[in-house]
Amino acid sequence: MVSRRERSALQAELTEIESDLATELLEVYRRGTSYEEFWELVERLRDFGELRKNFSA
Repeated sequence: MVSRRERSALQAELTEIESDLATELLEVYRRGTSYEEFWELVERLRDFGELRKNFSA
């Protein structure tokens, strides 16, 4: 079983990863890139958002 402190630390890490992905997505969008690269990042960001939501539930 995961302690409350460990759970909080893991949730913070997931939030940080999600934030980094969002920043990367904005950078890719601003510089212009291929459709595939952009949507790959969108999917990864969506997956991490769902993972974080499910983890915190």
